[in-house]
Amino acid sequence: MTMPVAVVGMDFREGPSSVRAQLKAIDDSADSPTGRLRQGGLCDGVARIESCSRIEWVLSAKNASWAAELLRGGLLKA
Repeated sequence: MTMPVAVVGMDFREGPSSVRAQLKAIDDSADSPTGRLRQGGLCDGVARIESCSRIEWVLSAKNASWAAELLRGGLLKA
């Protein structure tokens, strides 16, 4: 069985390193958007990829695009 995946992210063209660092800090917090997705059973797994020029979250879920929109909204809301 295959599991759909989706990617949420920002690179250096879309936002400065300070904004990308804030996104990481939001996701590292006690009320992490990725933690809420996992705890709510809305995704099966999340991998966060960080480099000097980008930050990305790769989500696997039955409805990956919906989970990605929830993650994007949670990051922007915070």
